[in-house]
Amino acid sequence: MHFEGQRSGVPCTVSDLTDSGAVLSSPGWLGMPDSFTLLLRHDGLCFDCQVVSRAANALRVRFEGPAEMPVTNS
Repeated sequence: MHFEGQRSGVPCTVSDLTDSGAVLSSPGWLGMPDSFTLLLRHDGLCFDCQVVSRAANALRVRFEGPAEMPVTNS
């Protein structure tokens, strides 16, 4: 996950992936903003996400649009 002002990502596990959202698991969500970009490394897709609900080690997010391919500097 990448969010405004962060150069490096926050690792997480994606589960319950659908066309409209997903559940993300990580050891700690302290300070996570309500919106961020999720990058799926295995297929290279990016999703703009909005947090729908928070639990101790999980976030449920809604995708704010279709998946995009990230821009790379060649």
